[in-house]
Amino acid sequence: MQDLNPVWEQTCFLLVSADEVRAGEKLSIQLWDSDKVSADDLVGRVNVPITDLMLTPGKVHHRTDELMGFEDHDSMSGTLTWSVAYYEKVKLNPELKKEPGIDHTLPKELQDHPELKVPENKVDTAEEADVQRTPPDPQYPAGVLSVIVHHLTNIERQNLKGATGSHREGAAGQDTDSPSEQSDNLPSTYVEFLVNDDLVYK
Repeated sequence: MQDLNPVWEQTCFLLVSADEVRAGEKLSIQLWDSDKVSADDLVGRVNVPITDLMLTPGKVHHRTDELMGFEDHDSMSGTLTWSVAYYEKVKLNPELKKEPGIDHTLPKELQDHPELKVPENKVDTAEEADVQRTPPDPQYPAGVLSVIVHHLTNIERQNLKGATGSHREGAAGQDTDSPSEQSDNLPSTYVEFLVNDDLVYK
């Protein structure tokens, strides 16, 4: 607040797709002021081509860049000091790859039974099939799980007012209301994420 030399010391990770690289996308950092009454104003921005970072994978670049405006030729006062690196996706360890068609969770004595063979998905690419057969490398214990909830549709609620027994809406065989967006009686929805039966986010 009220600081012309703010310091954040924050770290974030962005997943880069092949389509973004082929399209020549740039990593853009934008600095904005925060106004309570009027619209926020752009203080400046910094752009770095993703392909420039890919030339030296795994190397952290400590940078100090001059701020520019919405147009590349518009210079703004101030500089941004930051660090950035590009990291490649970890390759699968071929030494950990398991034989296809075998359920390795079974005891070894049962793994050769023909009726217990795991059917292979012929639609998978070679890489997708290898992912199914190769466990994570213990040398790289960390991973990124990305989950994006875009929207929920056709949310229904039970109308519990004024009806009882088999005539109540929401009972077996009865339809429930599909409230419109203007309804005052909308359900309060939430999403839970569980990893190995542990609630990790709600």
